Amino acid sequence: MTIPNLKSLGDYELTELLRSIADTEYYVGYRQGDSEKVLVKTSPLRPGTEEFDRMALELRVLASLSSDYIAPLLDAGHDSGVLYAVFPHLLPTSTSSDTATTVGLVSDAARGAHELHEAGIVHRNIQPQSILQSNGRGVLGDLGMLRSLNPSEATKTIGPIGSPHFSDPDLLCGSHRGSRRSDIWSLGATLHYMLTGKHIVGELPNGAVQEVLKARLSAKISIEPSLPDDIASIIKNCVEPEHRYATSDAVSKDLDQIKGAYV
Repeated sequence: MTIPNLKSLGDYELTELLRSIADTEYYVGYRQGDSEKVLVKTSPLRPGTEEFDRMALELRVLASLSSDYIAPLLDAGHDSGVLYAVFPHLLPTSTSSDTATTVGLVSDAARGAHELHEAGIVHRNIQPQSILQSNGRGVLGDLGMLRSLNPSEATKTIGPIGSPHFSDPDLLCGSHRGSRRSDIWSLGATLHYMLTGKHIVGELPNGAVQEVLKARLSAKISIEPSLPDDIASIIKNCVEPEHRYATSDAVSKDLDQIKGAYV
């Protein structure tokens, strides 16, 4: 739902619409009287809708967490029929970073994922765009597809899944709604892409959702042969079911162990 001429919300001036995903919109802006840029995420104030419930869950989780590895919530409120959340304006990571930097950023994101998991939440959308940079540290952002790990909670806030290139095939085929294991799969696929510029499942067609999902579920994992053995082993232990790490914290610790070899 694009709101024509939306120029301000609460104390915030909106200067640029970055992107729209269904009824969720992302703006660059700043607080009135302050020149520092912020990211303002908006959703229609319609309680009971999928978009509203997802964003409400995101706000509850962020309000309850204090982490160096998760993009912080600066403010939230509602105005003119719109629910909004305010975050620092952080830059996404780049595939052009050196190996040591990339390994460190993904390690930090794995720490953030672990903190979410320990709080009973799964991210479900870890990919390069959701790993942001803050003072040389990686922080996990883009928490709009969170869901509770508690199977007794209502399913109406499940929402969509993330990019097929970075999603656990078990999640895509509906075997489960998201778990620690699915976020770990995404960490491995993300690390692979950030280091090689290649998707671990190859390229997928542009087309109807069913066509893309069919191609994705039949795709084979292929780890780039030129990757160093230690990095390839960590990626393998993220994406192969029989070897998969039990926790994202274990992924982070292994990445920290090898990072020094690439400085």
